[in-house]
Amino acid sequence: MLLCGIIGDFEKDAELRRKLAYFFCQGTDNRINTATAIVSGLIFSFLRQHQGLLSRVRKQNEKEPKGQLEGPNAWFALCGIFKSIIQDPCITDPICAIDALDECQNEESLDLLLALIVETSKHVKWLLSSRNEKEIEWGLESVESRQRLVLELKGNAEYISNAVEIYIDHCVQDIRALKHDEKLRTKTIDILKKKANGTFLWVTLVVQQLRNKSRRHVGRVLQMMPEGLGNLYMEIMKRARERWGDDEKACLVLLATVTAADRPLHLEELYLFTKPHIRDLEIIYNLDDITDLAKACGAFISIRDDTIYFIHQSVKTT
Repeated sequence: MLLCGIIGDFEKDAELRRKLAYFFCQGTDNRINTATAIVSGLIFSFLRQHQGLLSRVRKQNEKEPKGQLEGPNAWFALCGIFKSIIQDPCITDPICAIDALDECQNEESLDLLLALIVETSKHVKWLLSSRNEKEIEWGLESVESRQRLVLELKGNAEYISNAVEIYIDHCVQDIRALKHDEKLRTKTIDILKKKANGTFLWVTLVVQQLRNKSRRHVGRVLQMMPEGLGNLYMEIMKRARERWGDDEKACLVLLATVTAADRPLHLEELYLFTKPHIRDLEIIYNLDDITDLAKACGAFISIRDDTIYFIHQSVKTT
């Protein structure tokens, strides 16, 4: 969340924007949780700002064997392209930002990425965000003149709390019921700030619950939302089960299946895996129904390109 704000400020500056490439990693999405995907994203980000480099990259790619950007050799080919881009005269002092570096799946993939960061650190200003993972700290130890900012509640509670409060002020603007009720908006902001306990995700989840509520229901929902992510997920589940009605058992089977899977499932796969468990229910479900059930579980999962993803990694681990 913090890195999003920093990148947003960089994007407002025309000079910084031309130097900047960024990537947001997400552990639950196989398309954006590998070293290859991250470097591909950074390359694309630079090419979007410097389209003149595109022809050069194409020429470089044409010299290599066909299909070099796919399969086991893709990483090495992409590294070559990335290194040539960051040393091009048209990009002075390049900046590369990677959010959620710890969500890069597969230890070998992460090691390759860390090695590339270390190797290119003399040419690139790297801006990285990550949970406190020892492997990442060790992998970056050899980077000269690196700066590390630790954002933990201990010793930084005031700064984090202030950032969350600013985030709350921004989020309530999207709650339709509050747009024309200044008193209710002020009350909502006060309650959110008291209960958030320095947690951006908590705010996001509660605002999601409020976004389509009518004005008369906002106060009740706010009072029912408990502090702490674990308790909040339990309350959201309780409310979801009441809303699911006759589909409750099928929705629970669906969520259990998604949780047990090692990777995001396509809707057809989800239907295949849930079918043996829901065929004994009184209601007969087909593939279209499974899609509807997945949408009904929108507080926990989302559908992108007919594939199911958790809205956040904490949903699966809580």
